[in-house]
Amino acid sequence: MKFHTLKDIELWKLVADGDQTAFDHIYLTHAKDLYKYGFRFTQDTELIKDVIQDVFIHIWESKNVLFINKSIKFYLFSCFRREVIKRVNVACKYESIEDYHSKIS
Repeated sequence: MKFHTLKDIELWKLVADGDQTAFDHIYLTHAKDLYKYGFRFTQDTELIKDVIQDVFIHIWESKNVLFINKSIKFYLFSCFRREVIKRVNVACKYESIEDYHSKIS
């Protein structure tokens, strides 16, 4: 199937119905952009990779109750941004900003 020709609502319906290949297509289409986007918030590449993985795990596990009718990309970037900011704030809460920056440099 040519997933790139489908509208987001059609693609999401496939994922919601359990189509692993459609889900893989979403991952392959957006993971690299999410990775680049993560550098706006932190230089910690492992944190960025972990958040990407967690976002996609959450989406797969919640596919039956999520309803994405407009933009899968917008949904992914929103989830990713919220989670990265939350984790960076938690890291900063328990250590000085200098310690955090020296650790990720």
